Amino acid sequence: MTTASASICKTVLKAVSETFETMIFTQVAPLGPAGNELPADDKGAFAAIPEQSAPGSLQKNYWTAIPILSPLKGSMLMEIPDPLAIELTKNLYGWVDDSQITEKVKQDALTELINTISGRLMRLLLPEDQTFELGLPELKDGPRELCPEDVVCRFAAAEQNFSFILTDELGAMDTRLKTKD
Repeated sequence: MTTASASICKTVLKAVSETFETMIFTQVAPLGPAGNELPADDKGAFAAIPEQSAPGSLQKNYWTAIPILSPLKGSMLMEIPDPLAIELTKNLYGWVDDSQITEKVKQDALTELINTISGRLMRLLLPEDQTFELGLPELKDGPRELCPEDVVCRFAAAEQNFSFILTDELGAMDTRLKTKD
């Protein structure tokens, strides 16, 4: 990971942590120093994480994305394993058990999280007087191809790993953007 990527991941950690702690009362920790990129052999696609309870099976992973329309073009994405998606949804709605969690409720929770994190991250990355425009968030499951230019920041929350990815111009950020600590 380049120094710019490490700096961006530090800022991503701040946005993700603030959002998780205020909205869903969940702490976030970086994986590796400042949230390391995925190893080179993992850059082709998100790998489904084997379930602990069913050796050899694969659990469902979601990725939620929001396009950044201006002043830069790109997307912000989060890849989240299903057990973490369930936990985040329960915390967001203040539910104790999983019985109320439908697929639609889970999707709404995850798209709301990416929307909030992205807005916070853009505020941290851009000068105070700079405006920005976000598109509508979307959620899908299954693999998603990564590009070599993508910046991948890895974190842990509720004993599950997840990734936050910046693509296109966002993944190629340099000193033209103001990064705040």
